[in-house]
Amino acid sequence: MASQCCNSYEYCVSCCLDPSRTSNDLALKTKVAKQVTAGTSSTLFEYCTGRCRHNSASVVHENEYVSDEHHYFVPKEQYPVEDEEAERGDTDFGDLTIVISMQGQSCESACGERQKACKLSMLLPLNKCLVLKKYLGCREACIASTGADQPSEVVKTALKHMHPGSCMLSTQKVPFSCQGAHPYTRPLLL
Repeated sequence: MASQCCNSYEYCVSCCLDPSRTSNDLALKTKVAKQVTAGTSSTLFEYCTGRCRHNSASVVHENEYVSDEHHYFVPKEQYPVEDEEAERGDTDFGDLTIVISMQGQSCESACGERQKACKLSMLLPLNKCLVLKKYLGCREACIASTGADQPSEVVKTALKHMHPGSCMLSTQKVPFSCQGAHPYTRPLLL
């Protein structure tokens, strides 16, 4: 359950209802959609039944699931921050160079062009909403994702269901990938 994905809808709702996984306050404040006029859930159960539905990121070719675990209950708009103090502070990367890859380019390729090497251990410190917003152009939501191209920005020309302008954060602490790439994202790396 580290990824907070489930293979059955019922199990997903049950996990989401667990107070140690989902804050009642967060659930009742989170908008059900991005629009300004969107409302919020009236109960934790209503929130969880909505969050555990499939989303566009869980399917490929419109009718095939990416994996058996396609019910996802982390709030789309608010990535869970484990250490809020570290998230708020300005992250200092010392002598390290921040590299922003081109659209569709992997970290390995972007580093290679600059005679540098991609280091997996350096991707975790970049996997924070404020860090991504500081170095990339993403000004929209920070969205939890399981893609190999994370942490990254969804480019503005991406299809609407891909959340253009959003920051994508990995929900997997390990493994990150230096080879991960997606035609509509720009990964951030050190």
